[in-house]
Amino acid sequence: MELAHSGDRHFFAVIFGEFEAALAMPYPAAQPALDWHTVNGWSLSAILAGLTAWRGVLRVRNPLKTSLPFLMLATVFMVLVCIQIFLGSLVDWVYGLHTLPVVQATKDGIIP
Repeated sequence: MELAHSGDRHFFAVIFGEFEAALAMPYPAAQPALDWHTVNGWSLSAILAGLTAWRGVLRVRNPLKTSLPFLMLATVFMVLVCIQIFLGSLVDWVYGLHTLPVVQATKDGIIP
């Protein structure tokens, strides 16, 4: 049962991260990375909800077995999570969208 609660926390973390990304004030150079980060984040939310429901059905049918297609989709999900981490790092550490000096410079029009 702990696994289900862990999935719930991750789902809400992704959703709140998407709202945070929507509130960012990107400048043109950062826009493509932020767009991909947003699309990938919403995709992760949908895939995680689907995986959770699918795993629930599989668990009801046979709690000791998991299907190969489920494991393959879970692997794709993990790859997307790694891509999301990379994009989030890019948005934060390279473009600095969540740091106050960059936000202030964007507001002041210093960064076009």
